[in-house]
Amino acid sequence: MAKELSLESKFVLTRARELGISAAKVPSSQLDKITAEFLEEQLLPLAAPQPLLPEHLRLASSQWNKMGSRMAFDRKQYKVVVASDVSKGRDGIGVEIYRGDSLLIEIFRDDTKRTREITTYTDSVSLDEMEGFIQIFKQAIPWEFID
Repeated sequence: MAKELSLESKFVLTRARELGISAAKVPSSQLDKITAEFLEEQLLPLAAPQPLLPEHLRLASSQWNKMGSRMAFDRKQYKVVVASDVSKGRDGIGVEIYRGDSLLIEIFRDDTKRTREITTYTDSVSLDEMEGFIQIFKQAIPWEFID
């Protein structure tokens, strides 16, 4: 499943455990059809990378709809890559957000430091963009830290 969705096996296993799927213990774990379909449905919005932010990653909640009417933020302009990182003293997962081939921002959940950090790679980011990027992060990355 990880290979089909272009996700790392470690990430798929971690997400499965967060969803309470106890049968997911190693990358070669066998899941029953219903559980596998449920897990795939949960992971599909996180499949990376896509040329543009897929429709299924857009927030359908009324909160987003209310925010969207006030914001000048068009998600179709951005590409989102979900990636884990275990290097340089950090261990966690985050999103990288690109406009074209240019990396604009990374929002990272560091499970070692128990922090969520934003790193910008451009001179400025509008408030509308930043609010939109944070919504993308909250939708794509589980909020809870992993021990």
